Amino acid sequence: MWKRLILLILCGLLLGCQENEPSVFNVSKQPALKLSVTSVSSQKVPRFYSATGYTYARRIKISSHQSGTIKKRLVDEGDVVKPGALLVVIDDAELLDTIEQAKSAVQSATISLNDSQKEVKLAEKLRKARAVSVEHLRKARVRLDLARSKRVQAKAELRRQQTKKPYYRLTSPISARVVKRWIEPGDLAVAGKPLLELEAIGELEFETALPAHWMKQINLQEKVKLKLHHSNATIVAKVSHIVRSANRMTQTCQIKLSLPKKTTLTAGLSGQVDFMIAENQHLLIPKSTLIKRAGVQGVFRLDKLNNAWFTPVKTERIWRQQWVVLSGLQTGEQLVLQPPLSLRDGVEVRVR
Repeated sequence: MWKRLILLILCGLLLGCQENEPSVFNVSKQPALKLSVTSVSSQKVPRFYSATGYTYARRIKISSHQSGTIKKRLVDEGDVVKPGALLVVIDDAELLDTIEQAKSAVQSATISLNDSQKEVKLAEKLRKARAVSVEHLRKARVRLDLARSKRVQAKAELRRQQTKKPYYRLTSPISARVVKRWIEPGDLAVAGKPLLELEAIGELEFETALPAHWMKQINLQEKVKLKLHHSNATIVAKVSHIVRSANRMTQTCQIKLSLPKKTTLTAGLSGQVDFMIAENQHLLIPKSTLIKRAGVQGVFRLDKLNNAWFTPVKTERIWRQQWVVLSGLQTGEQLVLQPPLSLRDGVEVRVR
């Protein structure tokens, strides 16, 4: 009897204590937060192909159109030359002899022409007096025509030989630096064989390659952005040459870009250029909406009641200060800008 009474008293005390303690399941709701929101947009985003390459200077090989002995070499490797600077002199003694012979031929043809003209005048005068036959006059006129033709040929040959003179004094066509030489004074210069190699100064180009199936997207004079690896500077270049013939091994086509003339760059620098090859429709969100919670990348999305819910998203890259979204969101959904650390799932958001 006493045991039952004591047990009832203890149960009553325990029930009284539980009524005074707060329930563990009665969690107070977090107050609404005033935050800025934005919408998921859908836009056309360009797709780029990044190609690497190198800067290089245009190179010119200096060769002679005529064969002869090298008389003088006025430059050496490393020398900087201006347009018109004399580089190599080839012995032109044989050419000068040929020119003198051509001049003599012109003089001889001129004398023959003068004689023929006098002969025709005399024949015409005698014919009027009926002292010679018509055939005699005709032959005199034929000889005059032949003399004129020979004089024209002699003058043409003289001009042809004189036009060869510049080929014996080789000059630089551009401002350049001598990078290679293959001859010394006394060597024999063969027509068409390179004597010197020049590298243009201030006329740099950038050479790269692009997969052949994307070449139709590239146009001449198209402007592209070039980023050099040795610095953070971005240079605007133009497509100057397109070789629409694919390499059999790499299946790529060569592209050359012209760089600004006023540049301090040198040849041999590596860089990267982005070519736009397509445009695709993508979802975009501002950079400030993307956060990480527990190592998961995502955003806080609002439902119809303006309650925030953390939603994982998959992004690709940044374009115009916005993330390109691959999955996790739909167009028009409301997202919280710069979500605070206090924001949790289910919290009501009041739009500022």
